[in-house]
Amino acid sequence: YVVFIVVNYLEKGDNVMPKSSIATPCTITMKYFAGSKTPVLIDQCQEYTIYIKCHEYKELPIEANVRKPEQDPRGPYRDMLATLNNRPLDFFENNLGISAIAKSVTFPKKDTIELSFETGMGILNGGHTQKAIISSQTNPKLKDATVKLTIRKSIYTPSRISQIAAAQNSSISVSETSLADKRGAFDALKKEMGIGGICEKKIIWYEGRDTYGYGMDANDVIAILAMFNIDHYESEYNKSKKRNQPVDCFNGKKKILEGFQDEVLDPKSTPYKECTYEKLYPLCNDILCLYEYIKVNASSAKSILSKLNGIKDTKTKKTKNKRIYFSTEQCLYDVPIGLLYPIIAAFRADVYYSEKDKEIGWWIKPEEVFDDCKSDLYDVIKNAYNNGRKYDPTVVGRDKNSYQLLYNTVLQSVNRLKNNSTITKYPI
Repeated sequence: YVVFIVVNYLEKGDNVMPKSSIATPCTITMKYFAGSKTPVLIDQCQEYTIYIKCHEYKELPIEANVRKPEQDPRGPYRDMLATLNNRPLDFFENNLGISAIAKSVTFPKKDTIELSFETGMGILNGGHTQKAIISSQTNPKLKDATVKLTIRKSIYTPSRISQIAAAQNSSISVSETSLADKRGAFDALKKEMGIGGICEKKIIWYEGRDTYGYGMDANDVIAILAMFNIDHYESEYNKSKKRNQPVDCFNGKKKILEGFQDEVLDPKSTPYKECTYEKLYPLCNDILCLYEYIKVNASSAKSILSKLNGIKDTKTKKTKNKRIYFSTEQCLYDVPIGLLYPIIAAFRADVYYSEKDKEIGWWIKPEEVFDDCKSDLYDVIKNAYNNGRKYDPTVVGRDKNSYQLLYNTVLQSVNRLKNNSTITKYPI
C-alpha cells in the first residue's frame, strides 16, 4: 500500500474541513526502517521516500481531505482489513496509498521521522487506508505490513489543495459542496450561523460530516439563502429587477453554488458595492427555521397541500414520519420542494434592509406573515399544481408566474401588518 504525504505551507488564515480525531496543530513522530533523508527535486517540489511498518504507523489529521472517511463494508475498506488480517505481506503492493499535507518534516534521530501539522493540514486522500491501519493496531500480524511514505514539500493555496484532493479521490466523485467547503466558501456563513448552533450543526457542509444521523445538504442551504438575494431578484430595494423571480434556485442549484463561491471567494467579482450573499448571512438561521415552519404546516393533516393528488398518498407511519432538521417537529406528509421553494422564496418581500445603517432584518416576524396569508399562498400552489402536467411538483417549482403571485401575496401581507409590528434588525 503506497502512502503519500505532501508537505506544505498554508497561507495565514486558511481554515479547511473536515476535522479529525487528531487536533491540530500537532506533531507526529514515527519510526521507519528504510528510506532517504535526501530529497529529490521534481517540478520544483522536494520529495522524500520513507518506508514504515504498519504497527509503527501513527494516525495523522485529515483536515486537508475533502470528505471524512467513513467505513464502507461494501468497498475497498473491507478489502484493506482483510489484507491486513489475512495477507499482511500483500498490503504494500495492493493500495494506492495516502496523501497528506504537513507543515514540516524532520529526522530528529536515527530511523525516526517527525511531521508537524497546522490547522487545515493532514490527509488529502487515503483516509480509509489510514482507518484500516489504525483499526488493526491490535493485530500482531501488522508488523508484517509495510507502507510507503512519499513526502513532498511545496506551497499550495487552499483552492489548489481542493483540486489535488478531488483529483486524488477520483475513484468516487467528490461533491461540489465538499470542494466548496475545502476552499473556505462556507467559513463566514458558518461563523455567522454559530459553529455548533441549532442550525449549523445539522448542515452537511462536506461528505461524511457528523450531523447526528441526518442533516440538510449545504447545496440546499445556499439555494434557499439565494432566494432572498434582494439585489439579484425583485425586491423593494431593487425595482429594476421587477418580475425577476428565483426559479433558478430550484432548477439550477449547481450554478447557484458556483455563483456563491465566485462572490464570497472573490468579492471584487460582484457588481454591487458589497457581497450580496454576505449581507444575508445574519438571516440564514431565521430563513432555515422559517422554511421548516412552512414545511411542517404544509405537511400537516389539515393542510390543503397534503390533500393534493400524489401528496395525500405519501402519509407515513408514525415511526417513519418525514424528519426535519432543526426542531423536534415531524411531517405527516411528504410535500415536495417543488411546492415549498416558491413559498419560502416569497418571503424576500418581508426583508428589511438599510444600506446606510448597515442593517438587515424583517419588517414583521416571518412566521406571523405566513400565518396571516398561508391560505392565499396555498391556493396559489394548489391551482398551479392541479393545472400542471400530471400533477408534477417540478412544474410548480419552475413556474415564474407562481413565484410572482406568491411574492405579491406576502408583500401585501407585510404592508398590511407593518403599522402594528416592530422591525427585527441585525447588523451586517
